[in-house]
Amino acid sequence: ADRQEQYDSLYLSILQREGTLPAFFDSLFSFLMRRTDYYYQLTENGPRDRGFPPGAAFDMVKQSFKKHEALFKRAHEAKQQQQQQQQPQQPIPKSSSASAASQSTVSKKPEQPPDEKKPTASSTVINKATGELAYSADPECYNGAARDGYSWSQSITELDIRVNVDRSLASKGSDVRVNVGRKSLRVDCRSGGGARDFSTVLDRQLSHEVRAEEAVWSLVPSDGVVQISLEKVQERWWDCCFTGEEKINTREIDCSRPMSDLDEEAQAKIDQMMFDQRQKQMGLPTSEEAKTLDLLRKAWDAEGSPFKGTPFDPSVISNQMPADLLKQQQQQQ
Repeated sequence: ADRQEQYDSLYLSILQREGTLPAFFDSLFSFLMRRTDYYYQLTENGPRDRGFPPGAAFDMVKQSFKKHEALFKRAHEAKQQQQQQQQPQQPIPKSSSASAASQSTVSKKPEQPPDEKKPTASSTVINKATGELAYSADPECYNGAARDGYSWSQSITELDIRVNVDRSLASKGSDVRVNVGRKSLRVDCRSGGGARDFSTVLDRQLSHEVRAEEAVWSLVPSDGVVQISLEKVQERWWDCCFTGEEKINTREIDCSRPMSDLDEEAQAKIDQMMFDQRQKQMGLPTSEEAKTLDLLRKAWDAEGSPFKGTPFDPSVISNQMPADLLKQQQQQQ
């Protein structure tokens, strides 16, 4: 469970951005189409190192769905039994049953105080009719924090800062001035009708260096927010956005890196590992085993082989094929 839960913040961020479950799934399968061999089908004359037999890709989705459906049902039933054991039902007089039901409904939905924090990832609710999120963990603070007047989030390479401004005064880009230095950030917002009527909203020193020339910012008038995207000079996790700010515990953030951030060699290795894992699950040879079979097939009919001219049978080769013949075939690869 811990291994699966480490990606919850990332999934919640994607789900929040997409807005609905259908859009989330569409984004997921788009990734599989563009970045993996999930939709490739193995054919008799096609390459043997990618793709799946017909129908196998869809079967994986069905198997995963059924697996977690069963897990959910067992967990839900166990929770219900535990609640029944801890809170035994008491007989309710008929005259007071309607009132008791009303009180139960009210007690489940108490009014929240205005300053209560947003729900955490564990309290995400999805509208069953539309698939839309009722609320979720705030992606604006993903791997970062919400502070007085601003919030920040980060990946290993980038930093996003959202600075609150007065919506009644900031309705277009010219109403805001943003100055980014290598270790500084200043945001000014219009404070009146005059051309020089600007006041400083934020003027702080960044805790680490950024590439000022790569900075991008935009005003979101409907939210009253200036969104600033910065590129870190060094790949590292920041424990605070600005100097003097309360630090976060970087051991508790999601340190996973998206596959797109990795170089081509690393992505190729991950693709091979995923392929080998799928092959093992289906009882098929891994990429390395397939190479070995091809090597043995060539050695089978090579000059000096005792099996030359007979049907290929890999089950007897490893024990009876002369070692020097195998070595010769390996050197020719």
